[in-house]
Amino acid sequence: MNKWIFIFVIAIAPAANAVDMSKSCTAVDCSAGTKAVTYAQKDDSYYACPTFELSDYVNGVMGFVSMTYDMTGKLPNVSPKTGEPEYTGQTKDMIDKWRSAAKVSSFDEATAKCSEGKNKMQVIVMNSPESGLSVWVADQKQNAFWLPRGHLFKR
Repeated sequence: MNKWIFIFVIAIAPAANAVDMSKSCTAVDCSAGTKAVTYAQKDDSYYACPTFELSDYVNGVMGFVSMTYDMTGKLPNVSPKTGEPEYTGQTKDMIDKWRSAAKVSSFDEATAKCSEGKNKMQVIVMNSPESGLSVWVADQKQNAFWLPRGHLFKR
C-alpha cells in the first residue's frame, strides 16, 4: 500500500478535531508511571513503532507533510529513492538524521516495521524522554510500543 495515500488523508484533515488539548502529553507532564489514553482518528492518526528511532522518523515525517500541506495547500514531491518528501536544508537534514538513527533506507521500510495506532487504548507511560517526539508505553496486555507524544492524553 502506498503510505503517501495514508499521509494525504491525514494532511487534508483539520489539525484540531475538537480534542481537549489540555490533557495532551505535549501540554502536561506524562512521565514514567502516568496513566494515559491514546488518540487516533481516521483524519488524525499515528504509527505505533517498536523503537524510539522508528517512531520519531515515521511520525516526524508525517508531521512535516501535514504541516507543509496546512501551510501551502500542496503536498511535497516524494523521493523515488527514500519514499520521503523532498525537502531541503535543515528539514532534509533532520529527516536524514531520523532515517539513519532508525536504521532504515526508506519510509516504506520504516512503516512496515510499525503498525497503525489505535484510539482509546489505555496505557501506562514507561519512558518519556525529553528529547524526541515519542513516548514509550505499555497497554493492558503488556504490549509495549513508541508513539508520538501528541497522540497521548493523561487520564
